[in-house]
Amino acid sequence: MPEISAKKLASLLRFGDQAKTKISSISSEYGERIKESVEEDSLHRGAFSLILKLMLKEEEKRDEFLRCFDFYRDMCDEHHLWGETHTGDIADMAEADAATDEFEGIKHSNVATLKGGIRQLPNEGPSDYAKGERVPAAARRPGPTPQKAGHTFGVNADPRADSAAE
Repeated sequence: MPEISAKKLASLLRFGDQAKTKISSISSEYGERIKESVEEDSLHRGAFSLILKLMLKEEEKRDEFLRCFDFYRDMCDEHHLWGETHTGDIADMAEADAATDEFEGIKHSNVATLKGGIRQLPNEGPSDYAKGERVPAAARRPGPTPQKAGHTFGVNADPRADSAAE
C-alpha cells in the first residue's frame, strides 16, 4: 500500500488543480496573441511554430536539422517535387511500394516454408499435406501430365535421364 498521507495527497491535488488552471490561462493568452498577430501582422502560424521548436532545440541538433532541411528543400525544387506536378508519380510510387510489399510477403512465406523442411512426396499418390490426410482417388482431378520429348515428370522420374538425353 502507498505510504502517502491524506494531507500530502490533498495538497498535491490542490497544487495540480491550480497549476492546470494557470497553464490553461497562459495557453489561452498565448493563443490569443498568436491569433492577433496572424490577423494583424500576417504571421504565418506554421512557420512560427517551426521556428519556436527550433529555438528550443540544442544548437547541434538544430544545425543538423537545418542542413538537412535546406538540402531536402533544394532537392524538391530541383526535381519539381512540389505541388500537383508530382501527384501522378506519388501514386505510381505507392503502387510500386504495394507490389514490393506483396513480393516481400511472398518471399518471407517461401523462406519460412523452406526453413520448415521439404518432405518427400509419397510414391502412392497425392496427399493433402495441409490436413495430413490422403486425397481420395475420386477427388483427384484428372488431367494431362506435362511431358517433353524424352523426359518424364513425376515422383518416379530419373533425373539422370534428362542429362543423358542432352
